Amino acid sequence: MLSFTADASLFQEVLNRANKLISKARKSLFISPGVLLRVRDRNLTVFATDIDSWIIQDMPIYDGEEGEVFIPIAETLKLVKGFKRVSAIRVMETEDSIKISAEGISSEYEIRKYNLGEFPQTPDYTLYDGYTIDLEQFVEGLDIVSWCSAENDSRVFLNGVYFHSGDGYLNLVASDGTVLGKVSKMRFEGEIKGIIPINLVDVVRIL
Repeated sequence: MLSFTADASLFQEVLNRANKLISKARKSLFISPGVLLRVRDRNLTVFATDIDSWIIQDMPIYDGEEGEVFIPIAETLKLVKGFKRVSAIRVMETEDSIKISAEGISSEYEIRKYNLGEFPQTPDYTLYDGYTIDLEQFVEGLDIVSWCSAENDSRVFLNGVYFHSGDGYLNLVASDGTVLGKVSKMRFEGEIKGIIPINLVDVVRIL
């Protein structure tokens, strides 16, 4: 069964991001509001979804046993935040629950886990070498133009923000067919283009 020891502040940060996505859609979710934890090769992957989009986060762990577990996000995050001035947190799966403890604290807490079979099929993902951009500038650019994009338009290319490189800048463009928004102020060396669907813009802001 799954178990791991991880940096407390990093684990809390990862859960915070996941919770922001889930809490935005919690009322409309048809699955229990939780995250999937997966341990493989001394690495923890945390999967969170609002059904339309996913946040998949990888973080290193100190040690652990491979496995997967579907856990409540709100209760787990509240418990992790409750540990003050600790450097490491230990998570261990049992038959019906997960047990959480912290380095230097004798208390151990238990949270009932969800049925693993209820969690949606996780997407295949592979990290490739790519480009590095300034996230703050990128989000600022999305905030400027994203309101111009359409929602649920039959012309699918209007339901998002188009980005492309050119003249040493990354250009962001959005339109609903009536208004047009464009921003070109982020320095960028390389060749790239694509469309960020409008429902993924909020996910980028969470990061």
